[in-house]
Amino acid sequence: MLFKDSYGYLWIGSNSGLYRYDGHDLEEYQYDVFDANSIPNNNINSIIEDAHKNLWIGSESYLIHYNRKKNQFKGFLKNISSFVKTSSKTGDIWVNIQTEGLLKFQSKEDISEINLPEVFTNTPPSDNIYKTSAKTISTLLIDNFDRHWIANDNGLFYINENNLITATNFNEKIVDMKFLADNKIMVVSATSMYILGTNKADYNIEILEQYPNINIELSSTCFLTTVSIDAKNNVIWIGSSEGLIKANRIDNTYHFNYFSNTSKEVNLLNNHISSTIFDDYGNLWIGSFKGINKYLGRTSLFEYNKLSQSNSITTSLRSLNLANILVGTREGLFHFNQKTKAYVKIENDIKFIQTITRNYENTEFLIADNRSIYKTNNYNSNDTKLDLIKIKSYKELIKDIVPINKNELWVALWNGGIDIINSNKAISEFKQNVIKKLENHHTSTLLLAKNNKLWIGTRGEGLYCVDLLNETIKHYLPTLENGLTSNAILSYMKII
Repeated sequence: MLFKDSYGYLWIGSNSGLYRYDGHDLEEYQYDVFDANSIPNNNINSIIEDAHKNLWIGSESYLIHYNRKKNQFKGFLKNISSFVKTSSKTGDIWVNIQTEGLLKFQSKEDISEINLPEVFTNTPPSDNIYKTSAKTISTLLIDNFDRHWIANDNGLFYINENNLITATNFNEKIVDMKFLADNKIMVVSATSMYILGTNKADYNIEILEQYPNINIELSSTCFLTTVSIDAKNNVIWIGSSEGLIKANRIDNTYHFNYFSNTSKEVNLLNNHISSTIFDDYGNLWIGSFKGINKYLGRTSLFEYNKLSQSNSITTSLRSLNLANILVGTREGLFHFNQKTKAYVKIENDIKFIQTITRNYENTEFLIADNRSIYKTNNYNSNDTKLDLIKIKSYKELIKDIVPINKNELWVALWNGGIDIINSNKAISEFKQNVIKKLENHHTSTLLLAKNNKLWIGTRGEGLYCVDLLNETIKHYLPTLENGLTSNAILSYMKII
């Protein structure tokens, strides 16, 4: 994601850290386990600036404050995703707390005066929480009359005089919105653009203009993702999963032009646009899955700045034999032949593959998508269709699976710790204690060694070693003495 601050700096949030670009140099901020003032999480989703010129940063597992003068970061609300939305003229910070709603608090120059817990609990500061039925709040805008407009999957809402989030008469799913002019809001849904009219007297919404299905020109599966407005000429730029859309106002209506890297004249790094923003010179900065482009407003040319690493859709690999690999991706499962370089998609009903592993007997595969674990039935590497049996589903994200024996599986859950599935007998007291100890951890990876020691990696809580024979558990946090340099353990490699 992209954010321009009051000094003109461009801030870039990615899944590998925070970056500041001053027009010449790129400054990198990443978590350092030996520096208590470093940024506590590298997976950045949102940034705003408060009245004291400091930054509030939303991340995967923290709400983060950045003090510019001291060059120090401070984390709040650990263990839950936070998405910062806006700051008000009166100094209020608005944050979308995952599963909880909207949090409002007053920013202070001295953050010790802010009443926010360092670790999130199941009882957040309820006086400051505005409950909403939608899981995701895409945008929050505050107009000149101090009215709070909230966009989410269920439409457009506002906060009424009783501090309750209340629905308007516009109920289309909104992915982004911006103020277009006084009493006008430009709204983008997954497929369409709307110009909405508001009035000072009440919260009734009038659809002044609508432009349905503007995504179709790029592709039938294209969906809209973000929007920015050029303040100098009110030209609208809309990001999508398949490229950029430019909306020009001609003869009291909008006309659309389309840009994607399928055209030789457009050198977008990637067509999936995640964020757009204008700088002080009228240049449009475009964040995508593979980096950043800059659209030069004065020359109408695209430049690119490869400021972030490319993201791959491949999520899991499992060797079948010397020639063939089973590949898990966000689009499903594939057979890949290393010799011929040919790949074949395997027919099944699951996507977003998280992990693939063999069962204990080495006869079948265990496959997890985001929320469920499946076992193949009579797997054959020549098959182009899989027969899958669902084992169990979770509300948390599944990160890894390890079979301990033919009857028992250990499952790594993101923000859910560990689950143990045993089809033959009850879970022992020792293993129940392990589950309790890792409760709500962001467990990311599992490795069973030959000596029956299970290594458990977490994000933010370090490394655990469970001795299944002697029924002991050890916890390792980073120290100079033990050589562990991070408390975020995301993968292992076993050297034989």
